[in-house]
Amino acid sequence: HDTIDVYRAWKASGLPREEYLRMASKIPGVYVPSLYDVVYNEDGTIASIAPKPGTDAPKTVYKALVNDLTAADYPEKLIVPYGEVVHNRIMLEIFRGCTRGCRFCQAGMIYRPVRERSMQRLLELAEKLVKATGYDEISLMSLSSGDYSCLPELAREMVARYQEKRVKISLPSQRIDTVLTDTLKETQKVRKTALTLAPEAGTQRLRDVINKGVTEEDLVRSVTDAFEQGWSAVKLYFMIGLPTETDEDVLGIAHLAERVRECYFAVPKQKRAPDLRITVSASVFVPKNFTPFQWAAQVENTEVIRRQQLLRQALSRIKGVEFKYHAMDLSFIEAVFARGDRRLGEVLERAWRLGCRFDGWSDQFRYDLWMQAFAQAGLDPAFYASRERPIDEIFPWEHLDAGVSRQFLQREWEKAKKGERTQDCRKGCVNCGMKRYEGACR
Repeated sequence: HDTIDVYRAWKASGLPREEYLRMASKIPGVYVPSLYDVVYNEDGTIASIAPKPGTDAPKTVYKALVNDLTAADYPEKLIVPYGEVVHNRIMLEIFRGCTRGCRFCQAGMIYRPVRERSMQRLLELAEKLVKATGYDEISLMSLSSGDYSCLPELAREMVARYQEKRVKISLPSQRIDTVLTDTLKETQKVRKTALTLAPEAGTQRLRDVINKGVTEEDLVRSVTDAFEQGWSAVKLYFMIGLPTETDEDVLGIAHLAERVRECYFAVPKQKRAPDLRITVSASVFVPKNFTPFQWAAQVENTEVIRRQQLLRQALSRIKGVEFKYHAMDLSFIEAVFARGDRRLGEVLERAWRLGCRFDGWSDQFRYDLWMQAFAQAGLDPAFYASRERPIDEIFPWEHLDAGVSRQFLQREWEKAKKGERTQDCRKGCVNCGMKRYEGACR
């Protein structure tokens, strides 16, 4: 509530808006861009970022951290829209943070450390939210829900409470090595949905590069268990364009889909459910800030499209597999803004003035207007998306501290290029930098 308290104090003071911004900059976790000067080199890279003289703004803005998630505020009465929305369910955050260390994952880096919400508090929240909203589904949300320490007990208790009310308990996509078949079986007692798994890459070599830490054997074991328990629909999530990816890695995705199909037919006919459905979804890799891949280039548009077609052809030869993939043009714009600097503000405004609206919908997205906006602003989008950064380049977010240190991210980038893995920090500290935050790692 610090921001609101400062705002009220400023409002009562009658001082100009600039004074409020100066006051707000003192709050942990609050960044006020207008209080910082950015100097650029002739090649467009950043020479320096520093607080403006006389503003007294901090040189580095550190993230704010909620240490006790159980005691933290959580909305108990949600606004239920009249129209249908994507997340038409109760979203119950069971824990925050992730220690797995996937190198492509921004959330897994910036939301460290792991903090669990107690099972008792989750049951209290679920009861209140079901009464307040009337939703018929509770999604147990986190970055890796299978890692929640009380997940089997929580799922069992929730199903027992809400099965008669026809309220479904669901889990987001699961890591292959944490699929808890008994827990998933509990959650499917109301309505059975597809089993969603995220191998991310088609070969073990590339999974080691991204530090995914799962194997083909993990996938075989998980889907076999699921098919034996009555599942017949599986969704597999992958990325195309990951650093060091080759055609062999792309075709490895089709190989995994084929292995899943083989696992289904290896289960006796009288034991498995009918109508096998395998959905392979392949998004385009977008390098993100505060990750080890913040130095990486996004693969250029034409090459990504070639790899998508290569995978489509390979999957078309496998019966019962549906292939979904993301449009490269939209992923390219996402990559530009993911690592962009304040100069993109002009591009954003120009795109809006040219008519860009609702770009998240493919039928509304106008790539040509975005390119026109970049041209009018005198900026090359490839400078932001398609360029590998030198290891010593100053990033636009250099003065912001999200917990993990630049030194750690650099080590992980070098290990990625060598295909070396880093252990889950639940098994031992990996010196990511979070220990600088008091009480963070426990």
